[in-house]
Amino acid sequence: MTMINATDTVHIPANMVLVPYEEYERLLTAEKNDAYRKKLEQSLEQIKQGKVVAKTMEELEAMEDE
Repeated sequence: MTMINATDTVHIPANMVLVPYEEYERLLTAEKNDAYRKKLEQSLEQIKQGKVVAKTMEELEAMEDE
């Protein structure tokens, strides 16, 4: 990582935004949470549409041995 001193001249591209690291981490977490929420919503919609497969514990255990 390159450290920048207060006296350094830094050229920042017009499309770049600088944010504190803590804010960056918060934004990443929010993005991951949003993606997870969307997956949960898709799963719920599949359940509502009856697009599920039900297995008993015995059936799952039998599949494990295959």
